[in-house]
Amino acid sequence: MLPKTAIYACAALCFATSTAFADAASEFLASLDGKFRGRGMATLEFSDEEQRVSCRIENKFDQSSSELKISGECASTQGKTTVRGKLSVKDGEITGSFISPFPNSELTTSNGVLKDGSLVVSATFVDNDTGNLRRFRQIVSTEKENGFSSSFQSYDNASKLFKEAGSMEFSRTE
Repeated sequence: MLPKTAIYACAALCFATSTAFADAASEFLASLDGKFRGRGMATLEFSDEEQRVSCRIENKFDQSSSELKISGECASTQGKTTVRGKLSVKDGEITGSFISPFPNSELTTSNGVLKDGSLVVSATFVDNDTGNLRRFRQIVSTEKENGFSSSFQSYDNASKLFKEAGSMEFSRTE
């Protein structure tokens, strides 16, 4: 049997680790606060070809709730679409979606981790028209000065692998 001091030390270490992660996650999300313009390439829904995409987004971080709300518009030669997202830190976990990748779909599950200075969010969406589930991964890196980069991966059921679906470089506009 472990002595009580070992149990208390383990509990304190677990609490300190989850608190440190929550603080690091909140700091990461806070660093994304502001207005951004992005350009990149993406494989759009119903197309197998990569296309140029440009976006204007505004991110608002709420310190009291440790929540980042994303809103804006993205455009390609195929048209323009509104984008939304929300990431939250609660009880040491990151949940939500950075930019919702599918129109007319709802986020069903998600989890995020900070890994090597980047935020990796894995999410599952349900298509409201067909009921089909889609898996998606987003990687956001703040290593770029005065901005961030984001890459997107879509899960391919046939190969059972995530495949690159696009990437963008965002720069702060104010």
